[in-house]
Formats: sequence, C-alpha cells, structure tokens
Amino acid sequence: GRDTIPVAMQPGLMQKAAEFLRGRHKVVIDGREVVPELARINFLERSLRASRVIEPPRELDVYSAILGVIFVYPTEGLPDNVTMDWDLFNERIRVVPTSAVDQAGPFPVLLEPELPALEWKNFLKNPVLPTLMEIRRPPSLAERLLAASRWLLLPGGIALAVWLMRRNRRGAIGLAASASGAAAAVLVGGVAFWIGGAAGVSDEKAKEVVAGLLHNIYRAFDYRQEERIYDTLDRSVSGDLLERIYLETRKGLELANQG
Repeated sequence: GRDTIPVAMQPGLMQKAAEFLRGRHKVVIDGREVVPELARINFLERSLRASRVIEPPRELDVYSAILGVIFVYPTEGLPDNVTMDWDLFNERIRVVPTSAVDQAGPFPVLLEPELPALEWKNFLKNPVLPTLMEIRRPPSLAERLLAASRWLLLPGGIALAVWLMRRNRRGAIGLAASASGAAAAVLVGGVAFWIGGAAGVSDEKAKEVVAGLLHNIYRAFDYRQEERIYDTLDRSVSGDLLERIYLETRKGLELANQG
C-alpha cells in the first residue's frame, strides 16, 4: 500500500469519505430523521491549540492525515431534542469522545458500543438565535443634495435674513415682515444643515454599515435553499450587487467543500 496521499488523489478520497460518513451517523431532530448535507470537508493539521485547513494542498502521510468533515441538518427554529447514533467502532476504537455544544457551553460525552448515542436537550431559558442586523438605509437623493449644499444654505439664509432686516427698517409692519422672513430663511438653512449632516457617512458609521452587511451576508448562507438565501440577501443588498455576492459566495463555498 501507499505511505502517502498525493494531492491528485485527495479530492476523490474526500468525496468517498463524505459519502461513507453520511450514512454512518443517524440524526433525529424532534422525532424526525434528518438527511445530512455536506457543508465542508478538508484535510487538517493540528497544533497545540487549534486545527487549520491545509492550504494549499500538499502530499500527506497516510498514517497521520486528518480529515475534517462538517455536515449540517436543516431545521426550522431551535429544536427541543436532537440525537445522533454513532456506529463506527472496532476492536481498536472502543471509545469516541464527543461533545454537544450550545450557548450554555459544551456537554462532553464518551460514546461506546453499548452507549452509542449523543443526545442534546434544549434546557436554554433565554436562547439567542442568530438574527440579521438592522442597517442604516442609504440617504435619499434629497438628503444627498442637502448634504452637498448645506454649507451654502445656512450662511445664505443668515445673509438673506440680514438683508431683509436692513431693507425694511422703517415701520412696524415692514419690520415684522422682515423679521418673519429672516426667521424663515435662518430656519430653512438650519434644517438643511441638520438633515444634510445626518445624511453624511462618517468613518464610524461606514464601519457599522460594512460590519452589518458582512454579518447579514454571512447569515444568509446559513440557509440551504437558494430561494431563502436570495430573499435574505435581498434585505441588505439589491440589484447587480445582490446577484454578484450570491454567485461569488456560492462559488467560494463550492470550492471550499471540494477542498
């Protein structure tokens, strides 16, 4: 037999491993068996603190190669009960360390041929489910125009007010009309300055928008159905950008799944 796994053999080996593992761990969610969907599969290398994907691929030792596989199990909302039955035991492997992890922390379990089931029960009192972030809407055309012209409108309003007051100095009626016109001019300039300022995007606001967009795009691909992904993306982006994000992210995920 071989002592190494050449790079050329690794994609086919990963595909066979995924198909093998797909049928060797039965998952039941709230009494209903769920068919697993492959999310990612990669060869990994271990360090003292973590594991990381081997990228770019390289020839591996057949006796120390580690394959990481992630399956997902679509479900609506947070379930009450999940069980997984594991049947990959032999004379050398009699105990398999596992862990069920939720917001309360990990729940480690040692699986054995006599006790091959990992079970998770929902005891969370106030679970926090992943949600989309509210993103500040883009400024309208009118707001953008006010933002661009606000430095002219407010000084212009003040100058107009001064001109009106000087033009009608005599007479109570003329003075009152001038005062009203001056107040209106200053008010219009002040409102334009306030609205235009709110429409501006500072560096801090830009960071918040970008962070929200990245979060929502990431969460959209939690769904497996294309319609759900598209509808979720549509809540944050639109037009050509939506289609480009969808296609490029989908392509990236497919490449990642292929290793």
